[in-house]
Amino acid sequence: MAKRSQPRPVLKAVPMFKNESVYIGVDIGKRKHVAGFLSRSLLLRHERFEACPAHSFENSREGFRSFINCIREFSALEHVYVLMERTGHYHRPLQQYLQELDLPVYVMHVQTRQEGMLKTDKRDALTLANTLYSQLELGVQVPNKVQLVRRVVPPTETVDQLKGLIRHRYELIRESTQRKNKLTAICDELFPELVQILKNPNGTVALAIRERYPTPQILAVASLTTLREIRGGARILSDAKLVELQRLAAQSIGVKEVARQRGLVLEQGQLIKELQLLQTHVEQLDREIQQIMEHAREGQILLSFPGIGPIAAATIIAAIGSIHNFPSASALKSYFGWAPVVAQSGSSWIIRD
Repeated sequence: MAKRSQPRPVLKAVPMFKNESVYIGVDIGKRKHVAGFLSRSLLLRHERFEACPAHSFENSREGFRSFINCIREFSALEHVYVLMERTGHYHRPLQQYLQELDLPVYVMHVQTRQEGMLKTDKRDALTLANTLYSQLELGVQVPNKVQLVRRVVPPTETVDQLKGLIRHRYELIRESTQRKNKLTAICDELFPELVQILKNPNGTVALAIRERYPTPQILAVASLTTLREIRGGARILSDAKLVELQRLAAQSIGVKEVARQRGLVLEQGQLIKELQLLQTHVEQLDREIQQIMEHAREGQILLSFPGIGPIAAATIIAAIGSIHNFPSASALKSYFGWAPVVAQSGSSWIIRD
């Protein structure tokens, strides 16, 4: 009678270095990343860190999963350390994915390569892995703080809300400044005498007058009643100043060429509308940021300090990410440039009898 065959046990892959730390450097790309693996055993086997293994994977969910599967072939996830450079926003999806798996993620500034050295993604990834291995495993100290690796703590919910808003607000303010500079230049060419009455040619009342009466010739013949309506409740413009403004407009030395004047008027009108739209968006962001700060614990703490408003407090929170990123108060002060720095060019000694 034939023996009944016993079912074979399910085989599981055992990590290559089960209880050994593995250090991974990831060279970040727009569509594809390259990871380099380094450990004591890998260095003994390959002798040089440049010869250690590497793995290329797509910047997608499937690519991230293949990266994790490749890691498990070397070691358990609790023995893995990952380093990547701060490359704009391209590293953030991978960083978030790894932190969701409780993997320790370290970052460093983008490093400059030596001249004449062959540039490959694999070499860059393994160089990062070697840097992480040197500082964490061997305890090598670096003289240049730019080469220091720092562990990234996952941001708080408040930071996730504020980071995008603060960055967008900064971009809007920068674009508003560009348009103000252009409007100032146009005012200097069309109606330079305007600043004698209105010091800020881009103020609310000044822009309203420039939009309604784009050239000094049109402003000179405008009715005083209409100018009063545009002025509204602004105290900076009395009736006497309005009359003086019309007198200056009638005698303006601004450009008189019709073709040039027409082009400036068209550009001025578009810039005013763009600036008003940008200012509206900034006000909307300010209201949203203030609401977040009033309900967030970090915001309430910072707002309790004299001289710190909602925007400044939100900028601080968005910049640091998490207070746990800084091991001490001095580290936080140094990050913001608040720590005193001694600048000394030399010293002299006076010897007295």
